[in-house]
Amino acid sequence: MTLPGDRGATEDVESDTGPGGEPGDSSPTRDATPARLAPGTALGDYLDRTRSYGVARFVLEMSALALLLRMPAVVLAVQLGVTEDATTADQLLGELGLMWLALLALVFAPIVETLLFQWAPIAFIRSLGGGPTFAALASATLFALLHFQSGIATVLVHVPTGLVLAWCFLAWRHGSLRKALLLPTAVHFLLNLLALGAAGLSLRGAGSA
Repeated sequence: MTLPGDRGATEDVESDTGPGGEPGDSSPTRDATPARLAPGTALGDYLDRTRSYGVARFVLEMSALALLLRMPAVVLAVQLGVTEDATTADQLLGELGLMWLALLALVFAPIVETLLFQWAPIAFIRSLGGGPTFAALASATLFALLHFQSGIATVLVHVPTGLVLAWCFLAWRHGSLRKALLLPTAVHFLLNLLALGAAGLSLRGAGSA
């Protein structure tokens, strides 16, 4: 079965190895060659090296990279005088309760948003012959705009996160669609878990003040 947007559907079939030397899917519906972002730069060289990582290290380092890349976005938001709107999160917590909010953030959002904002746009753009950098930028932009209801600052912060999630998909797509979907979902889960933990500590501190 050929998935929309998968390149190299009839070539490079003989190799069944994903990043890190692990078995990939045997289906020919995968990228014919590994995608590269920012080639010739220190960041691009680092991203290329992450292909050799095991799953656990890849997830942890990409989560750390997403948090690190958020810092310039936070600084930019401060310089622009825009802040995150906590109203939406407070409303969700009040309407859903902690358990349902956790289910939404840790299960529904990582799975559905990976399909909608990593797989779908990247596969579509690649099917039209678009390069991986443009596909990653488009994916990150759509992902960031999803959070517009929480304010411009939230959009700015989610652009680098979207880029990292796009890379998680692109890095593993050459070897296995299953892992290309699993890895950004896992990173998204971990980032949301950290955000929920931080929000919980903040609410607990506010309640005890």
